[in-house]
Amino acid sequence: MVVLVVSVLLSACGTRHQALPPLTLDAVPSSSIATPLLVSGCAQQHCWAAGTTTVQGVTTTLVERQTLAGQWTPVASPVATGTISALACSDTTCFIGGTANGQDLLWAAPTATSTLAPVPIADGTGIAALSCTATFCAGVDHTATGTVRLVDLADASSTTVTGLAAHDTLTALSCASATECWIGATTSAGAAVLLATTDGVSWLPVTTPSWVSVLSLSCTTTCVGLVQDASSQYIARQTNQGWHSDRVPFVASAMSCASAGVCVVVGQHATGEGAAELWRSGQIQPTIIHYAPTPFTAVGCSATDCAAVGATTLLSLRP
Repeated sequence: MVVLVVSVLLSACGTRHQALPPLTLDAVPSSSIATPLLVSGCAQQHCWAAGTTTVQGVTTTLVERQTLAGQWTPVASPVATGTISALACSDTTCFIGGTANGQDLLWAAPTATSTLAPVPIADGTGIAALSCTATFCAGVDHTATGTVRLVDLADASSTTVTGLAAHDTLTALSCASATECWIGATTSAGAAVLLATTDGVSWLPVTTPSWVSVLSLSCTTTCVGLVQDASSQYIARQTNQGWHSDRVPFVASAMSCASAGVCVVVGQHATGEGAAELWRSGQIQPTIIHYAPTPFTAVGCSATDCAAVGATTLLSLRP
């Protein structure tokens, strides 16, 4: 009876499996302490990071790219007169998205040339999230009237996302193909919403526990998400029996997955230092990170590489 009660309690609050041995990693400082890095992502052989800030009316933008030798180097970029909120890469192109002057901000960087170029997206008020497969990339934004759109970054065409209100906050996007995507959002009442499409047009709600936010998503036929309820944060894995949750032992900010069974979660310890863990199909592998003075705020993975960023810190790892 005692065992049964304990099992029920663990199921209710999220389980924690026995941890794998810690992985020791070395982070490195970014090339500028004046401009905080905000987003990151990886293509097949290159990872990228970007950030922007405005101080006393002067805006600076920092974009860095990891070379094949593993070194991070600044890349010439336009100045983002707004905010940068997302980065995602296909095999051939990385996209950086955000908001500038109340409109969609989107830059494309072909991995062969590493030259940033603006991509015009009409009628949007800001890119909230980006997602790429090996060959396809999409973004999600609002229009001026509050309509939520899924935007194909190849040609800037868009379709309307139904099931969300104008004031819902878009928090996550994951696409497995041009027609299969999932969107996470938070309603104005503070409840998480997860929507899915299998044809790129019709959107249906996905049943979830009582979450308040879906911070990150990685979906193929099912989803793995970094989620939050009223008290804790979890790595939640969708199964035929519902959602299985593993509690994150620090304050998490983002998650990205190299595959359906290998994900990296980043955030901060109680001391304010950067924190990270690897999730391997329910098993947790903690990390010991040298030089992580500030929280990690974003992480992006390809099938072979991951990159996490803090305000002045870059962390590379191969999961």
